Amino acid sequence: MLSYIAFFGLLGCCIIQAIDFGIYSAQKNFKGSILCVVALISTAGATGALFYNIIH
Repeated sequence: MLSYIAFFGLLGCCIIQAIDFGIYSAQKNFKGSILCVVALISTAGATGALFYNIIH
């Protein structure tokens, strides 16, 4: 149970940081929004793989 709490806490922090970084960069240029999307996709992919390993 504690591993799930720590896992989702870490996931939340990663997503918030990725969104904050994307918003900050998007205000400066268009490449920032692309970086934000890449960061979110990579975070989601890593999260999905980790979650899959926990369940199975």
